[in-house]
Amino acid sequence: MALIWSKKSTGMPVEILSAHSTSPKIPPAKISHCILDIDIHKNEPQIEKHDQRVNPEGWRGSEITVTVAGNWTTYKSRVRAHLPTS
Repeated sequence: MALIWSKKSTGMPVEILSAHSTSPKIPPAKISHCILDIDIHKNEPQIEKHDQRVNPEGWRGSEITVTVAGNWTTYKSRVRAHLPTS
């Protein structure tokens, strides 16, 4: 849903970083980097970039960067409903 919202409001793709391993004691050696787009008229995904980078700091997790445009006052509650709170 975020990819479609981003595409419709800004035309920009989504960027994803992900690094995971099967053991919590062993840090992942690589970070996967993907840039994803979608043709909303054909409902077809497009992988613009997919590569792996070295992970010298042992970072673990996932990071998704999405750029959307809209009226924050109107959509604030809907956006926050999808984000975890601390």
